[in-house]
Amino acid sequence: MSAVAVLAVAACGDADDDAGDTPEPTPDETASPGPTDTASSDSSPTSSPGPTRALQDCVNGEAGYSVAYPDDWHTNPGDVVAACSLFDPEPVTPEEGTEPDAAIVFNRSDVTFEDASSSESFGRVRSRDSATVADREAVAVLHEATGEGLLDEGTLAYVWVIYQADGALIASTHERPDQDFESTTQVLDRMIEHLDFAEPAPTNAEPASPDGDGETDGQDGGDNDANGERTVVARYDSQEQPFAVIAVRSGSELCLVARANGDEGDPACWAPDADRRLSVGRLDVPGGNGAIGGFAAPGLARILAGTEGAGTAGFRPTEVASADVRGWAMPIGQSETEHVIGYTSDGRMVTVLDARGEPTSVLPEVNTAPESAAPTDDVKLLTAVDSGLHAGYDRVAFRFRGDEVPGYEVSYVDGPVEEPGSGRVVDVSGDATILVRMEHASGRERTGDAEQTYTGPDRLPGTGTSAITEIVRVGDFEGVLTWAIGVRGEFPMRVQEFGDDLIVDVRHPE
Repeated sequence: MSAVAVLAVAACGDADDDAGDTPEPTPDETASPGPTDTASSDSSPTSSPGPTRALQDCVNGEAGYSVAYPDDWHTNPGDVVAACSLFDPEPVTPEEGTEPDAAIVFNRSDVTFEDASSSESFGRVRSRDSATVADREAVAVLHEATGEGLLDEGTLAYVWVIYQADGALIASTHERPDQDFESTTQVLDRMIEHLDFAEPAPTNAEPASPDGDGETDGQDGGDNDANGERTVVARYDSQEQPFAVIAVRSGSELCLVARANGDEGDPACWAPDADRRLSVGRLDVPGGNGAIGGFAAPGLARILAGTEGAGTAGFRPTEVASADVRGWAMPIGQSETEHVIGYTSDGRMVTVLDARGEPTSVLPEVNTAPESAAPTDDVKLLTAVDSGLHAGYDRVAFRFRGDEVPGYEVSYVDGPVEEPGSGRVVDVSGDATILVRMEHASGRERTGDAEQTYTGPDRLPGTGTSAITEIVRVGDFEGVLTWAIGVRGEFPMRVQEFGDDLIVDVRHPE
């Protein structure tokens, strides 16, 4: 099979109704199956990062895992904290009664996976992907601290939460002044790829056997019969009705089989197709859970699915044994799915498909032309600026007090961005800049005690998105409020009004 070949649909059950490509009006979405978390703004960490580095192994007997880490890094010996828990480029010497101080920390928690991975366990979630790690359900979350915990407000943290039968393993890193955060997240991703456990994976959802008889020859089906090896592509043990999705070979086809409570659904199978890098189909999950899944080319490090009413779902594809592809599955219904996108590790869209696996596009009518609306008579007061990751585009929301937005001019600009009034040059990172000029608008009351209605930062980092680098306040002068959006290139955009929110969407690079 070609290195870029994935598969063309051969049989995946009856298709549901088509879903449109109209975006949800909510500015913030989550790269996870759930609708409750928010997601936002440099490219979020994905697998396959950076150059290959030599690794060394260590074992944490107390937590029951082994992991590989860079051979020019150090880990703790185990006299104060359990061995193989702390990892850093410099020697790690934890002290009694102090919080561990290391670039990467592994921690075995008695908190359930459901609680450890819930939105309440994090600050402001910027991106969230489901994954399978050592045959276990896992999530990777990039979030921004609120200041209520150990981290200062605004500090970025990257966390893996991995399911265990009686708790969760949590591996994390966060911004530190002496280290490059992006590089450290890449190290953590590679360590997770080399994580293993002493105990077998939990069996809430037993894997299916290739012949469909519901029996297995061992934990998660490692037999090598004529149909080949089976790979656990996805586990959702924390669902109300747990299920697993297994990749099996059937003749010349690769199939995904969902299994729950000892039963298995009909397989969804695909035949090799050298021209296809991503496949999508409905999965038949016993018990009625809606799910979609498919296979992806090795170069696709992330799958995002845009859904109708349930935000954006993300998944890190799993390598399939004895096949040059990766498998993926998400617990969302085919009828809820608007489009599915395969991304490279640097955040570029490679393939966009609809829920039936047919080629489609994201925001097909948008372009780079300026957009504008006439100024309002009264001053509209800014209260918040948010950004969010969606499947295929990034969204910036300017939120105002009241029931409408001010007039606006939104356009790409050449040359430096200058502060109105002073002419001072305002630095904006990125290869292109979108200037958002809003009139009449301000972040401060013009009467009474001149209340500051916008109290957020003047510069919001672009972490967790694919197109946006940062969002910067340029000026608030004589009824004109100006912000700049740094972008990695001059990508198509659109402007929308949702009540008192002014929305700017920027399509992801291809």
